Amino acid sequence: MLELLYSPSVIVTAAANGKNFKRGGEMREVQALEGHSVVIEDEIIKDIIPDARAKKGKYDKIIDLKGKTVLPGLVDCHTHLVFAGSRADEFRQKISGATYEEIASKGGGDKKNGRGRKKNQS
Repeated sequence: MLELLYSPSVIVTAAANGKNFKRGGEMREVQALEGHSVVIEDEIIKDIIPDARAKKGKYDKIIDLKGKTVLPGLVDCHTHLVFAGSRADEFRQKISGATYEEIASKGGGDKKNGRGRKKNQS
């Protein structure tokens, strides 16, 4: 399915600086785009294109976002001090596509944290 998030007032994104793919420290520089739309194919963001180009395309669904702002999905990856141990392995599983249920079935999540609390209370 090809979808278009059409013409929001602003799209906040990592500054491209001519690159199609960025990671790590390269993502610190952000930019605000006006007059652009977001193309989504099968639930994956494929492109950010000028509105003039977007008008020429054919889409299964168009969502008019005039007057709206598009922001990236921000992940607040954290743990609380009361929980023992690192959850970095669970974060890696999650960004690799695992569901919370899959992580928990392998002993992660609250089950893992609970074991750590009991061990540290003795």
